[in-house]
This record gives sequence, C-alpha cells and structure tokens, in this order.
Amino acid sequence: METNAIRIFDIKTLLGPIRRHWMIVMLAFISVMITVTYMTFTAEYVYEATATLSIRDSGEIQNQIFNMPSFLAQKSLINNQVTHLQSRTLAAEVISALQKITYADSLQILGYRQKVAKKTLKTKILARLGKKAIPPKPPTFQDLILRFQRNARVTADPESDIIYLKTRSSTAWEAAILANSWVRAYKAYSQADTRGEVVRTKLFIENKLAEIESQLARAQKALADYQKKEKVVSLSEETQQLVEQSAMFQSELDKTRTNLETTEKKLSFLRKELKETHKYITTDIQQYSTPAIKSIQDLIGGKESERASLEAQLISEGIAFEQSPQLRRLQSHIDGLKKRLTQELSTFINTDMRNQNPLDKSANLIEEIFNLETEEISLNARKNKQKTILAEYKKRLENLPDKSLKLASLELELQVTNNLYFTLRENHEQIKIREAGQMDIVKVVDLAEPPRVAVMPKKGRNLFMGFFFGMLLGVGMAYSRDYFQDAIRSAQDIEKFQVRLLGSVIQSSDNFKSLFSTKRKSQEISRAKSIYPHLIAHKHTHSSIAEAYRSIRTALYFSDTKKPWRTLLVTSPNPSEGKSTTAANLAITIAQKGVKTLLIDADLRKPVIDILFTGSHRKHGFANILSGDVDWHSTIRETTIHGLYIMGAGLDVKNASELISSRALPDFITEVRKEYGAIIFDSAPILPVTDTVVLSSLMDGVILVVKANQTPRESLMKTLKLLKYVKASLIGAILTGIKKQDPYAYSEYFSNYVDYSSEKITSEG
Repeated sequence: METNAIRIFDIKTLLGPIRRHWMIVMLAFISVMITVTYMTFTAEYVYEATATLSIRDSGEIQNQIFNMPSFLAQKSLINNQVTHLQSRTLAAEVISALQKITYADSLQILGYRQKVAKKTLKTKILARLGKKAIPPKPPTFQDLILRFQRNARVTADPESDIIYLKTRSSTAWEAAILANSWVRAYKAYSQADTRGEVVRTKLFIENKLAEIESQLARAQKALADYQKKEKVVSLSEETQQLVEQSAMFQSELDKTRTNLETTEKKLSFLRKELKETHKYITTDIQQYSTPAIKSIQDLIGGKESERASLEAQLISEGIAFEQSPQLRRLQSHIDGLKKRLTQELSTFINTDMRNQNPLDKSANLIEEIFNLETEEISLNARKNKQKTILAEYKKRLENLPDKSLKLASLELELQVTNNLYFTLRENHEQIKIREAGQMDIVKVVDLAEPPRVAVMPKKGRNLFMGFFFGMLLGVGMAYSRDYFQDAIRSAQDIEKFQVRLLGSVIQSSDNFKSLFSTKRKSQEISRAKSIYPHLIAHKHTHSSIAEAYRSIRTALYFSDTKKPWRTLLVTSPNPSEGKSTTAANLAITIAQKGVKTLLIDADLRKPVIDILFTGSHRKHGFANILSGDVDWHSTIRETTIHGLYIMGAGLDVKNASELISSRALPDFITEVRKEYGAIIFDSAPILPVTDTVVLSSLMDGVILVVKANQTPRESLMKTLKLLKYVKASLIGAILTGIKKQDPYAYSEYFSNYVDYSSEKITSEG
C-alpha cells in the first residue's frame, strides 16, 4: 500500500504544473486548433497528377555497330535522365509548349487565371486614403520557369527503370496538362538526341564505305593487272591458306582500329562536355581514379591481349571461335572483370561525388569517361597483340618468291578490303533499319489523368497534428511557466526554507464570485466583502476549510515553542496573500475551543477586521491606544461568536511606524495578556512596511501566511531574514490558495467524508 501511495504521489507531482496552469494549456491548445482548422479549411486545394515513364538502355549506337560491349550501369542512365527532366532547359520547353496551346489563357501557372484578391488591411487603408493598390506585375518567362519547377517533381523507383513525373496545380485538369506537356517535351528531346546520334553514325559509315569502295576497286584492278602481266593465275594451296589467315587477322585488326577510333571520338566529345560543365575539372580523369580501378583496368588489358593470342591460334588451326571452350571461359573472365569495374566506379562516384550534389551531371560524365577509357585500354592491348601476330604472318609471306610474294600481297589486300567492305555494308543496312524504326529509350507507361482527390490540404493529418502540437505547446508552456515562475508552489517549497508548515488551506471557488460582485464603495468595505465568504463562522462548521483551520489550531497548540504562547502575530511577506482571512479564521477556531480570544487589527494602513465582523468602522481602536488617546477597554467589541472579541485599527494615521515603536505597545500587551487567553494580531505585510518587523519582536509567536503560486521565493527568504534579525519567534507557516486537486491539498477521501458528514447533519437538522 505504501508503494502505491508513493507512486500516486509521484504522478500527481508530475502533473502538478498542468493542473496549476490548466488555463494556459487550454488557451494554447484552442489557439493552435483554431489556427490549424482555419488554415486547413480555407487553404486552396492542390491536386497532383502523375505520369509514368520507363527508361530502357538501348546501348550506345557505335557499340552495337562495331560489337563494342556497353557496361554503363542502368543506375547511371536513370540518374542522367532525372537530371535532364529537372533541367531548366526542359522546363523552358514545357512553358513554351503551354503558351502555344489554345486554352493557354485558362492556365493558372501562366498567370492568366488569378484568384480574386481579398481585401487586406493594406488595401482597406489605401481605400480610405483614396488610393488604389498597385497591381502585381505580370510574370516574366523566367518566373514561369521557376513556377513550373516548384510545382514539378521527379522520383525514380530504385528497384526498376520507372520514373514518375508529378505536377501540382489548384485544379485537377491543369495538373494533368502540366504532367503530359512535360512528358511530350521530354520525349521530343530524347528522340532528337537519339536521332542525332544515329545520323552522325550513319554519316560516318557512309564516308567510310565510299573510302573502302575506292580501295576495293584499286585492289581488284591491281590484282588483275598483275595476273595479266605476269601470267600468274593463282597461288599454291599453302600460300593461299597463309594469305587467307593473314587477311582474317588484318580484318580483325581493322575492326579493332575502327572501334578504337570510335571510342576516342566519344571520349573527346565527353571530355569537352565535362570541361564545359565544370571549368575547374581537368580532363585528366585518371587523377580521380583509385588503385583498385587502375588494377582492374590493367587486368582487362592483359586478358584482351591473351584473347587476341588465343584467337590467332584458333585461326591458324582453322577452329571457329564459337567452338572454343577456352575462348568462352576467357570471355567470361573479362566480363566478370568489367562488372567488378562497374561496381568500383559506382561506389567511387556515389561516395565521393554524388554526395556533394546528387544531380550534378559531371559525376555521370566522369563515370562514362572511366568506362570508355577502360574500353580504350582494352582495345589498345588487343590492337598491339594483333599487330604483333600480323607481323609474324607478314614475315612468313616475305619468304615467298618474288612473284608469289607480290601476288600474295595483292590477294591479301583484296581480301582485307573486301571483308571490311562487306562488314561496313552490313552495318550500313543495320543503321538504316534502326533509323527507320528508331528505338527511343523513353517509353510512356501511363499518361497523367486528372486526379479525383486533392493531395493538399490533408484535413485529417492537419487536425491530428494540430491536436498533437497544440497539446504539446500547452503542456510545454505550463511546464516552462512552472519552471521559471519564482513562487512558492507547495509545502515542500516551504520546508526547504526550514520552516514548519502548520497546515494548508484549499482555495474556495467563492473567491471569484465575491471579487466580481463587489461594489467598491471603499477599500475597506471591498476587502471585507471579499473576505467575509471565507469565514468559517459564515459557512457550515463541518466544511473542509473549517476542518483545515481546526487542524492548524491543533498544530499550533502542539508546536514546539520555548514558552507557551498567548500573543500571536499573523502576517505575510506581501499583500493579498490571505493573512487577514487566516487571522480571522484562526481566532474563530480558538474561540470555539473555549479560549477567550481577542483579535486585534494591527494593520493601520488597510484595516478590515471591525468592518468584517460588525459591518462598521469605529473611530477608536489600536492606533488610538498607542497614541494614548483612549482606554483600551473602550475599543473592544464583542462578536456574534461566543468568546471572540475584536479591536479595530481606529482612525487612519500617517505615523504608523512611530506608533508601533512607541513605549505604549509593550505596556498594552502586558495588560491585555491578563484578561485574554489568546491575543491575535492581524498586521500589515512585512516587506512593504517596517511596522510588522517591530511588532513581531514583542510577540510570543509569529505565523507567516504564504499563498501558493503567488508568493515569490525571494520574498519569503527576505521575510525570514528580517524575522531572524529581530529574533522573532516564528512558529510556522500556513500555505493558502491550494487548489482542491493539488497533491498538497486534503485528500479526496477526507473531502468526501466531510461532505458526507455535512449532508448527514443537515438532514438530521
């Protein structure tokens, strides 16, 4: 049971700031909810349309023609396309296309369909002054481009080659128009770029064909002339075989040279583009390489040289390349090395370059250049090995007789030229077919449709977030106020000053009613009316407040004082902390115990006791006794409460401090002690005036009234220092203003018990 009680106490302590500042929590929560609700239900609807594209890698055109394998990663291709889609150039193409359509004047993005301007404070002031608000300037073409880029977004599916184009607008049909216009502009751009590559490749092949055709004609004529002149028809079978093998090697070498030339042209173009993209990047890409990349490139070059040697061996043995398992294994090894290189390149590029700017085109260019340089190394190694093998065959041909050597040379030249011619013719036909049925890398999967539901505002999410952050703000403000508020909040705060707590008094709800219903005829009457509802004699004797003061009376009589007390001073650090209410109720409870009690109003500046108990303000009282004008017996008035007598403050005086310090006060205290069992002084607050400090030194005990969440800690500390300085006997403190649900108030069980007792007594009566 004890453990559970401690746990409940901890929860109540934790929730204490929220209970104390519930009004702040509610105001913050309501403010946030009103703001969020207003912004949510008055915000313009935003619709989002989505078009879906598929990007497929068709390979480099030159690579397909000359059997150059492409190992550019699909991820790099997707990144390139995303960069193009987000480019300013493509956005300008979209805006230009939108301006040309027939219903361009209905598009909000172009600035034609403006919303009706609401009358703002500025427009109202200008209207009062007789001036008109300056209309906004029409957007420029650059403004339209920026507007489109703000409302357009590209997302790529990391697991596939799908790209989503998303556009937003205040109307569903316009969002779809923007997305589809974007798709059309990009498709036209992609087709133009691919066709340009095809045209360039076709022109290159046609020029090469014209050159080879002339070479073939010359070779045929030279061979025919030599055969006619020397009357030699053919070579021996062994020599013919040597010539055919040499021709095959020469053809392979020519293919390698052509591929190498194509690669070098591509490299030159990409290096130039890289230099234009970033002026500060040098075209020597090797400085961006790593030892692992360089090692793989060297291995690929070595394997290509080894493959050329194996092909030469197969040619000399008359074995087709497709029938050689050894060649297939070697090719598989080379492909594996290229995959490793691609992974190393992706890791290097993505780690060292794209982290700086994921949309930077230079990263893609460098990756492409790396791949082409690797291909260049591979082709150079292959070319060098083929030249070495071909040189050996030429040495064997040189050992032939002169006539046979000349005829063999002419036959070799004719076969090489003829092989190259037929290869180019075949490639030319392929490029013509490709040009006729151009394969675009962009495929439109789905065009955008007008969305049925707006994506913004998201009412459910906004209201939930408003609820969450409203509560969070309110609770945060409550805890912040509680943390930074330098006020006594609980009994524990009082005990930290090593002051005994005599008891706590719950704040009554009647306080608000009395304050607002008071007609302020005078300051004294107003204070009396605000205190009167809180007198326990006015309320039922079994109320929780009455029980609280009885507990305080019991604690007071059992207090550990050096001598029995008869004179008590009730005061507080500052005004409006409940000292007069406490003094009056404490006097009532002591009188109800059968002790003859005198309640003296020692607050000479703001008296309230005589008006509180009798409804009138007498001219003679405590001040007149100190000045020696009247006998003290004549100033005492009997109340309706048996055993309780009061002494008012008397007339207003300007020299209250001098009167309190007079020699008449100790004599008066000595005399009044003889007739009354308890004398309670309701004095002025300690800090504003010095009267109470002097008076406290003459009392048997001092009771300090502290109001929860109002009395500053610093004020309590200064008050205790003053009382200690005059060696006043501080019996303890009373904490007022405790809310009923506060963990330091009476328990719910006690309140229910008291209420039940009250109802029972009422019913019996």
